Amino acid sequence: MGIYYNPVEDITNGTVGKFINTHNYDEAIRQLPPKHHLYALCDRLIFKQAACVDAKEEFEEFFRQYKEGYLISFQLIALPEDAHKRSC
Repeated sequence: MGIYYNPVEDITNGTVGKFINTHNYDEAIRQLPPKHHLYALCDRLIFKQAACVDAKEEFEEFFRQYKEGYLISFQLIALPEDAHKRSC
């Protein structure tokens, strides 16, 4: 797994990103504004993380973890290009 946005608090406090109200990859991609990337904000109980899930395989892996109970929450976020470039 690859690209993560830090600090995740920027997303949780609303400083950066826009929530997308779906758990469907194709629908989320359709809702992405131009020059934005798809991220999944996930809660693992002991920490939160925001992972880039532009690739369907990445999306499916995180969503599988959510469905199997390894993640407490799974929310999709549209992250602008400038924030994505700061990801590591």
